[in-house]
Amino acid sequence: MPTDLTPREIVQDAIDSIDSILNAAILDHYSGRGMGGESCLAVQLDSLNDLLILGMAITASVLDRADSSGEASAEIDEMIIKFARSNRDQLGHNVVVYWPYLPAN
Repeated sequence: MPTDLTPREIVQDAIDSIDSILNAAILDHYSGRGMGGESCLAVQLDSLNDLLILGMAITASVLDRADSSGEASAEIDEMIIKFARSNRDQLGHNVVVYWPYLPAN
């Protein structure tokens, strides 16, 4: 089940699975717009186009933790929805995707 890993571990697992096709890195303690200095889970990507690949890898990482029956539980659906609700900042040539409600660690 997805709760055996933190959101950060799920994202790291996803990044590890796609490291040969894109450059992505977790940013520790990122504070996005309107967050008042609070930090959250974030990933730096080379371009916005990489977000689709990262999203698919995160979904695969979550689904890999599905129960043996293969049926998606409400918990898995909730985790996928949480990851789907991301914000982004453009930093020159790079993009930061962040999840204000997911802790950095």
